[in-house]
Amino acid sequence: MKKWKLVVLCALFIWNQGLGAGGEQGNPLMRHFENPILGVAFDYPFYWETLGADFMVSLMSRSQTSLEDNPSHYSVVRLLRQDLTSLEDLKAYLSQKYPNHQWSSTTHQGIEGFHGISKTQDTSTSLLAFDEFYFQEPNIVIGVHYEASLAKLSTLLEVHRSLSFLPPMP
Repeated sequence: MKKWKLVVLCALFIWNQGLGAGGEQGNPLMRHFENPILGVAFDYPFYWETLGADFMVSLMSRSQTSLEDNPSHYSVVRLLRQDLTSLEDLKAYLSQKYPNHQWSSTTHQGIEGFHGISKTQDTSTSLLAFDEFYFQEPNIVIGVHYEASLAKLSTLLEVHRSLSFLPPMP
């Protein structure tokens, strides 16, 4: 009977090790799921400490690693920060967190936010990148990062136009 308990305990330990591993930012647990039908990958948490969020979930396109010759991807991050209670707080946070970005006001599906492009981005290359952060409600921000070659830019912008935001956290 003791051998069975040991075997079950070892199997649970091995199975648990396969579920997640610590993230590169010191995250206690990171999980990665891919759905080939939807063409998306889901990581939780994603760069938890980078944005200083109390809670964060991200969704990204699966194609980011499979298109070396024509790269194109997006990632959507939903974060909870207790200090972001207004659109002005978000603007101050972005200016402090990303000082090398030029930010302008934007609206998507009725939600206000900011569109940012790196001041150092080389526009002569065929790869474009930009970020957007939307103030969904007090303490909840949606961040979107896009990266695309000129050939894939129209497809990526179509994803942007159809993007629906996640419902508010309970």
